[in-house]
Amino acid sequence: MPKEILKTKDGRLTHPWYFMQISTATPEGETPVWFGEELNFKLSWAFVTAGEATITANKLLYNGKEYAYQIETIAKSYPVIDKVFKVRDINMSWIKADLSKSLGYWQSVREGSYKRDEWLNFDYKNNMFTMYKLGSDGTYSKFLTRFTGTEVFDILSALYYVRNPKLSLKDTIYFDVVNVNTQYPLKVIVHGKEKVKTKAGTFNCIVVEPMISGDSIFVSKGKSLKVWLTDDEYRMPVKMTVEVFIGAVKAELYSYKRGTNL
Repeated sequence: MPKEILKTKDGRLTHPWYFMQISTATPEGETPVWFGEELNFKLSWAFVTAGEATITANKLLYNGKEYAYQIETIAKSYPVIDKVFKVRDINMSWIKADLSKSLGYWQSVREGSYKRDEWLNFDYKNNMFTMYKLGSDGTYSKFLTRFTGTEVFDILSALYYVRNPKLSLKDTIYFDVVNVNTQYPLKVIVHGKEKVKTKAGTFNCIVVEPMISGDSIFVSKGKSLKVWLTDDEYRMPVKMTVEVFIGAVKAELYSYKRGTNL
């Protein structure tokens, strides 16, 4: 078996960086305010609380060339929903320490009978990315794909790029993302400001809508995703709504904790 084919204890194909040790060094530049935080969301569909999701950003890794912050999301459905549509999804992203680009990502999807595992690394020197994928039939595939640009993101790191307080949210933001072996142009539209009340508190928020030309991890053509970010230096996501094939799914913050900078 190729050395790139690594699995977790429960048999998921995973990124080699998943097994790397946490770095204790301090990279150059300012540590982002969100480093060390944990965000906990309740997931609801229609009027049903269907599950929960957690986003953590508390690890700094060194891949032998560059420092990267590891961002991880875990989503799972509740037992009552498991009987109909069981969800156990994991996503990880490694964003360069200066927040300028994604260095790689891992997606492991378990939704009903559907399974997909893939991981990807960016090679900015040659403008190529390498992706390994485990299909539902148990076969492995490797893809070498050329991309354009010097600063590209995956879906998860894109959220943390927008959270950078140095990035102006007064205008529409444009950048590229890569997902499922394809590069997409993405624009983030700022719709305005709203006050949002959640279990975690009441927040003044900026409402943004990422829009992609084509299908993606969170929207398909004609659908929409909206994110409510706190209107402060943290730009913490407190609410997200997304249209999916079974209707609209809402994620709402119910608790959070902030870490300490390095």
